[in-house]
Amino acid sequence: MIKKNIKNIGSIAKKAAGNIGEVAATGAKKGIEAASDKYSKAKYNWDMKKYNPLFWDEYNSPDFDRPNMVMIVDDAQRRDVEVAEGAIGWREDSGGMEILCLYDTKIEESGIVFIPEAVCDSIYYVDRFDENRYIRIDDIFTRSHNEKIAELKHIAHSLGAKRYSVEIIEETKSLTKKAIKKQVKNSNKIKGGL
Repeated sequence: MIKKNIKNIGSIAKKAAGNIGEVAATGAKKGIEAASDKYSKAKYNWDMKKYNPLFWDEYNSPDFDRPNMVMIVDDAQRRDVEVAEGAIGWREDSGGMEILCLYDTKIEESGIVFIPEAVCDSIYYVDRFDENRYIRIDDIFTRSHNEKIAELKHIAHSLGAKRYSVEIIEETKSLTKKAIKKQVKNSNKIKGGL
């Protein structure tokens, strides 16, 4: 009889241990799934903050205020970034100035007119007379230069000059995106200090 009771107790203990093992395994599995889910959400939020993608619904929203500066970028830069899938580009802050980095494949759909035609790695600034037109920064300086020449010619003519010459000394400088960002940052410091 004692042997039989010991056998029954052993059998009951074996079943209980099996149940405890199952409960522990289920609990561990749920814990791992919860941790994995929490990690996935944290990674997604971090990637969204890091890449700051701009999607059509936000771009077309009446509340969206298009930045004054647009840089045309190759969409291949972020093609493999999961959170940027379906984006038209991204926004970045450069020393207090917001820049819209627009993928070259989304130019037509954006509704923005670029003068001259949009080219990758070019920077454009909004036309002060038409907010849907953006002019390449290099061309703004060329236009300004031509207007200064015309104004000087007009002044000379108005003063009765029969002959005049305009002498302009130019310096050609090539700027990288990094140099432009630095200049923008420095100009914002000056404005903030006045």
